[in-house]
Amino acid sequence: FWGIRIESDMVSVAHATKYEHGPRPWLRFDYMTQVPFCSSLIDVSLLTPAELEWIDTYHTEVRETVTPLLTPAAARWLAKETALLGPVGLGDRGGGGLGAL
Repeated sequence: FWGIRIESDMVSVAHATKYEHGPRPWLRFDYMTQVPFCSSLIDVSLLTPAELEWIDTYHTEVRETVTPLLTPAAARWLAKETALLGPVGLGDRGGGGLGAL
């Protein structure tokens, strides 16, 4: 078996939580790049429900952040590329991806 490596640039930013204590803030990671993963390369049959949910959540964030900056044609492309992969999305499209080869 083989796979592909997915990387994203991230930055740590201060984040307020109910657990604050002392002078140092809690941190969270924010994506610096908002680019969808190529869903045709993802074999959803190999992913756990938690992994599918993570990808769907990321794609939703990408779509909501980037769509207002796009032309109508580009927004349609982005909507297609960030469609849900999970149980209510495209996860039942026959395995898909290179893992099915």
